[in-house]
This record gives sequence, C-alpha cells and structure tokens, in this order.
Amino acid sequence: MVPSDAGKWLENEAVRGFVTMDYVDLILRWAARHGLYVRMHALLYDSDQQPSWVLDLLDAAVRGDVGAREELSRAIAHRIRYYVRDRAEMYQELDVINESLHHPRYLKVLGSSDVRDVYNQVARSARDVGGSVRGYVNEYNVLQSSEAFEVGQQGQPARVVADPFANWYRRHVESLRAGEAEVGGIGVEYYADPRPGISSPHSPARIYQALQNLTATGLPITLTEFGVQQGGAPADAARILDDTARLVFGTPGASGFVMFGFWAGATWDAAPAAVLVDKDWKLTEAGARYESLMSAWSTDVSTVVGPDGTVEFTGFYGDYAVDVSGKTVPVWLVKGQSEYAISAH
Repeated sequence: MVPSDAGKWLENEAVRGFVTMDYVDLILRWAARHGLYVRMHALLYDSDQQPSWVLDLLDAAVRGDVGAREELSRAIAHRIRYYVRDRAEMYQELDVINESLHHPRYLKVLGSSDVRDVYNQVARSARDVGGSVRGYVNEYNVLQSSEAFEVGQQGQPARVVADPFANWYRRHVESLRAGEAEVGGIGVEYYADPRPGISSPHSPARIYQALQNLTATGLPITLTEFGVQQGGAPADAARILDDTARLVFGTPGASGFVMFGFWAGATWDAAPAAVLVDKDWKLTEAGARYESLMSAWSTDVSTVVGPDGTVEFTGFYGDYAVDVSGKTVPVWLVKGQSEYAISAH
C-alpha cells in the first residue's frame, strides 16, 4: 500500500520545522497490523505538492542563489531524518526524487554529487535503524510515449526522439550508480491511453522490451502507479490490465505492481478506467480480469508429509497459509530460497 499524497512534503511540513506525520503514522501502523508491504511516496517531488517555502528555496536556487541552495540541502537532510530515520522500520520502498527527469530542477540545483548524497543519506538512515528501505527512482512515460530528452536551458525537459526501449531512463539510473548513489530500485508509472488512432498506443511488445532493458541494470523494478485513462471501452481497460500485469509478473526483475486507485469512489480522475470495483463496490470488467489472474497465480495443493518430515511442491512465490494438523502456519516463499522449515507446534 502507498500513502500517496499523505506522504508528500506539503502534507508533512507545510510550515518549516512543524512536522505533521500523524496521518502517515496511522497508515503505517494499520499496514503493520495487517502484514502489508508499504511504499512511501515521495521524499522529494518538484511540484505544487511541496510547501511554498520549499518552492521558494528551489526557485531561488535555480536562479543561482547559493544561500538558498544550502538552505534547501539542510531542509532535505531534516526531511530525511523524520521521513526515513524515524520510520524506516515501517516501510520497504521509497521514491526518493520523484519524476526527476521530467521535473529536473532538483537535478539542476543539487548537481550530481548532492543528488548522490540524497540517495546515500536515505540508505544510511535506513540502515542505522535496522530498516531495509530501498530508495527508488520513479518516472512516467516509460512504457508508453517513451522519448529520449535533454534538459533545456530553463531546467525543463526538451523532447528529442522516440525511445521505445527507455534507454533515456536506463542511462539516468546507470549515471546515478556510476556516481556511487545507492539506488535500490527502478519505479515505472503506467497510465495507459486506450484511445484508438493515437501515435503511441498501448503495446505489450514495447512494455516487454522496456522492462527487459531496465532489468538489465540488475535492480528490482516496481510498477509504482497503474491506471487506464478514459477514451476506450471497459473491455479495453480489462485487456490493458491483463497485458500489463502478465508482463510485470513475467519479468524476472520485477517485484511489484501498484494499482493507483482500485475503487471508483476514490481514484485519480485522469485515469479511472481500470478500477476493480465501481462506486457501489460491484466488480468491474477489469476487476473480474484481475480476480482471474490472481486465481491463476495462486497455489492450492494438498499433500502428505514424507517419512523424513518433508513435502515438495512447485508453486508461485508469495504469501502462503500452510495447514498442518489443524493449525495454520504463515509462510512467505521468496526467490532464491527453496527450502523452508515449518513447525506446527
């Protein structure tokens, strides 16, 4: 689960030094009680979802104000302390500088060394408290409308050429890592456009090649935000959900698929077509397709324990409930581990 807007700087420190993380903490505690994996979104994001005082510092720093840049760096360090150090044991993934290539002012102001330090501060703060937070890069227009671009004179992206393998994104990740930034994962957003006749329609082939290309970095990939825009039929949304979920699930380096809203009563109005249930909580066509996939990707097996106390089976990775002699034992099967010890006592 993802706190979404609740985790953005504007909601956490609208007044400098006055930190308001109560709602985030409520969500994190609820997730812990229910054994849920949590992504935090986002530490930094150059948008109107930052406090006005942060935007003022960023604006001044872009104009060359060295003092404003230093103040901004101190503010970021303070945010890392309360956002990561004080809470890293309660979540697993974090978008560090969200959409930094499409909104590149942080890259422009901080420069490669300080951007590296932001990622490294996140990793170090998590380790210091025993957390295992992965600091992610995160971008949109990766799986559809992917274009290589350069940062223009005013710090805004200048479009260059179609790049269906998303090499522009891979180069950014590799550049950060070459500068010794501790990047923990790659986030991709996908808000599919189902309208007929557009120049860059939904394409499973393009999604496949982009995911394979990014996987070659060796980092885990999370589809951090999924939705389908309006303009198609319900069957189109169901098909796009099916295609995308299969491609992510089938990519060896992929580890997560996040629906950016699943109920029609609370979702982003720019991409509402693939919600799983309508406002009355009735299953949509996309929801029925999702349930079908989850059923197909579940393992339900009954077997007899051998004389040596072992069982062997082939199944999907994930969360299991193992019933042994009338007692249910939770087990999490993960990649890279094939042997598990289970006790029903």
